[in-house]
Amino acid sequence: DGRRRGAHRKQLWRGGDDFVHRQRYPIKQAASALREFYKKNFNELNIHKLNFSNNSGLDLDLRVKPQILASFLQATAYKKFNQRYFVTLLSLAGNAGFLAKKFLHEETHLKFYAKTGSLDYVNGICGHVLKSQKSFCLFINNFKLRSELEGKNSKRKDQLRQTAKLWKKKN
Repeated sequence: DGRRRGAHRKQLWRGGDDFVHRQRYPIKQAASALREFYKKNFNELNIHKLNFSNNSGLDLDLRVKPQILASFLQATAYKKFNQRYFVTLLSLAGNAGFLAKKFLHEETHLKFYAKTGSLDYVNGICGHVLKSQKSFCLFINNFKLRSELEGKNSKRKDQLRQTAKLWKKKN
């Protein structure tokens, strides 16, 4: 049913330097359009071969490598989308989003844009450093514990999910 929450996206990137076609699209159609966009504009990164699903960040099925995300950020950082440079759509260190209360030291404050993401036993941060104009991406994973969470729920998996919160704070 197309009326379910998350079943549609309000905006769809169809190329060019602007967000266009502001009508609603079914998620499969939106994913297909994104694949075509990435294939046309970033074919060498093979982003179009990734498994797009209904999410807004890290996903179990996406399996994207940090190098691909860093390359994508490097290629798009200073392209304009809807009158803004792509890099400015990320949070500015020490100023906004998750990074607002972090990176307040003089050497890092307002020096880079970044986006964070997490799953149980997976943390990531990707961004772009303003002075060097270089992009970066770092994932910290515990593959063993993350893979134990796959499959049917159990007491062990519930315990792992609880300890994942502590793991995230340490990393």
